[in-house]
Amino acid sequence: KYGMGRWAISLKSTNEILGWCGLKKHSNSEVDLGFRIFKKHWNNGYATEAAKASINYGFKMLNIKSIHANHHNENKASKKVLEKLGFQREISFDENGKTWFRYSLIIHQRRYQSEL
Repeated sequence: KYGMGRWAISLKSTNEILGWCGLKKHSNSEVDLGFRIFKKHWNNGYATEAAKASINYGFKMLNIKSIHANHHNENKASKKVLEKLGFQREISFDENGKTWFRYSLIIHQRRYQSEL
């Protein structure tokens, strides 16, 4: 409907599905980035690579001005990916017994403007 969604991530050499990543538009018009990589594929840079492609697509092709993402306190790998991509932490909140952090990336804050 909005030209975005969560897409499968596959390994080019084998077409094996590694997880998913993409953008989602919410009813309040905010766009969030989400990603999940199957555990056996962790620590190979797949989340960063897929998230970077999703961000570039959102900013360049969809003309999105800001993208949000959340991670829970225990998920240090997601925090690392978001910070590597230039997201800035905004707030923390509690949900379902866990502490979560909300991050934002605004197009003018972006570190890789040359890729747009």
